[in-house]
Amino acid sequence: MPQIAAVLLAISGAIAALRSMLEVRSEPGATDSSETTLWRAIGTIVALACFVGLFEWAGFLLATPLLLGATAWLAGAKKWGDILALAVGGTAVFYWLFAKVLSSQLPVGLLGS
Repeated sequence: MPQIAAVLLAISGAIAALRSMLEVRSEPGATDSSETTLWRAIGTIVALACFVGLFEWAGFLLATPLLLGATAWLAGAKKWGDILALAVGGTAVFYWLFAKVLSSQLPVGLLGS
């Protein structure tokens, strides 16, 4: 189940990133250039690929905050405190959802060694 969730998350993230690369900014006053948007989309794809690669080895509790923090930073979050809060808080919510509510076995990775 965790591998399926990781793959589905990676696929949906890649689709969202590709859509954002192809999307033409039509909003008046938009500040991001198309080049910035492209690099953010590529960064998101790389972050998701790293998450999928690290998920089993590093474990859920180490890989997930890295993904959430990188995604927040790529989305434009500037304050490190906000990024850290989102990464830790989001990981706690996802852990509760998958481990407690859905009773999924999440990989412990390095923390279980």
